[in-house]
Amino acid sequence: MFDLIIIFFSHKKIKDTLPEVKPPWVLFPECNPPNSLRADMHREWFEIVWTPYWESLDYSEQRDYLDKWAAPEDWEEYLHPTSYPVD
Repeated sequence: MFDLIIIFFSHKKIKDTLPEVKPPWVLFPECNPPNSLRADMHREWFEIVWTPYWESLDYSEQRDYLDKWAAPEDWEEYLHPTSYPVD
């Protein structure tokens, strides 16, 4: 199933038809990155849904997503530890 989700998020035409995935800080506001989310009951969601979705976005889309969903500073630092894209 994990491979199927990755294929969906990697294929632009399919990705564009899927609903946007809500960020972990909205769905699980009690969790802070990365350890508390990965260590508790939300780990499967993080690994199966969030990570493939996040990695399917290019740097610009990620920045827009963080702005749109008002990412808390700790999440922003976790997801983009530098201000420059890493190739």
